Amino acid sequence: MEDLIRLDGIKGPLQLVSWISVLIFALIAIYYLVNIGNRYLERSKRLVVDTRLVKKVLIGLLSLIIIIVLLRKYPILGRVFAAAFIAAILAYIINPLVDKLEKRGIKRALGVGIVYLSIILVISILMVALIPRTAQELRKLASSLPSIVESFSELFTDFMEGTTNFNFPGSQQVRDAINDSYESTMESLTRWVTTSASRITVLLTHFVQNMASVMLTLVLIMIMTFYFLVDRKTYVNKIKSIIPNSINEDFSVLAGRINVILTEFIRGRLILAVFVGTFTAILLLILRIDFAIVIGIITLIADIIPYIGPLLGFVPAFLFALIESPFKALIVAVFYVLIQWAENNILAPKIIGDSMGLNPLFIFLSIVIGGGIFGVWGMVVSVPLAAVGLTLIEFLREKYKMHQEQNKKDGTKV
Repeated sequence: MEDLIRLDGIKGPLQLVSWISVLIFALIAIYYLVNIGNRYLERSKRLVVDTRLVKKVLIGLLSLIIIIVLLRKYPILGRVFAAAFIAAILAYIINPLVDKLEKRGIKRALGVGIVYLSIILVISILMVALIPRTAQELRKLASSLPSIVESFSELFTDFMEGTTNFNFPGSQQVRDAINDSYESTMESLTRWVTTSASRITVLLTHFVQNMASVMLTLVLIMIMTFYFLVDRKTYVNKIKSIIPNSINEDFSVLAGRINVILTEFIRGRLILAVFVGTFTAILLLILRIDFAIVIGIITLIADIIPYIGPLLGFVPAFLFALIESPFKALIVAVFYVLIQWAENNILAPKIIGDSMGLNPLFIFLSIVIGGGIFGVWGMVVSVPLAAVGLTLIEFLREKYKMHQEQNKKDGTKV
């Protein structure tokens, strides 16, 4: 039995190694077939295979095999890689602040320390001010979910009773269809509420129990971020050294364009999201609507997603306000329209500008595809990834045009 367990444990990596080995063998076979075929062709018609490129591809595949096997055998390595990835993103976001301090004559390590202290101070204030209230609201939300569903049920019943005075051909069939759809939705919602109430409590308990592990991971991320920021030039130079000299200049130009897009998007969306989430929470607190802080946080996170995000944040705010009174729901709706107008017409052009350069329909499709494949996180990262993809395509198109023009000047055929 123990032998079977051991074999089962290495079955996945062995299958992976087998498939990669087949792929490598196929590449080698293709390489030799091309060489054999070239013997029977004129020199001008032969396919030229760059052996250095083939070696790099093979080394890359072997490295990938080793990394995947190690990640499967030692899960702790996956956490370390995840921490390094998060640290790299944080370093990328924080770097402009450190650069500004460095330009003012402050040493880079000291600048990172100042930024760290500022962030820790802000987070500490937010933790003291918001976390106790947020935890209390989450516990209250978990216990109040059944009554909230019942309140929505009463609102729907009152609405349907109010429609009985509207008679038109087929009106009864429409009401019956709405009722049937409502009943099936409520059954699903009731099942979801029953499981969600316990899940929220379990998640909170699990978070508290694993606080030590969470804190250790956060410390690891902070240390990695510190070194990424302090030794940024060293890491950049190492990356450049890997890039072949023939495309180093093109790589620098492309990286610069991508950097502008990502910097503007990340900085802009975060500022706008904090603005919308904060003002939403303040309004709900003024109106004395339950779960104001939780709804504000949901709105903040959702607003990072263009177009769809603001609507996702508005729905819970409107529904909880509607439970209190229709007048409060109306105030929330008017506030939503005003704040979206301010965000899209005043703040967004100044903070983000036209750096993304994407068609609204393309943005919407990117969000839908990203969300369908990778869920919420896919919706968040879909727009910048789409912008990066279009930037790459545009860059390649420019290089192709330049190549065509150069060939025309040289009198060669493209």
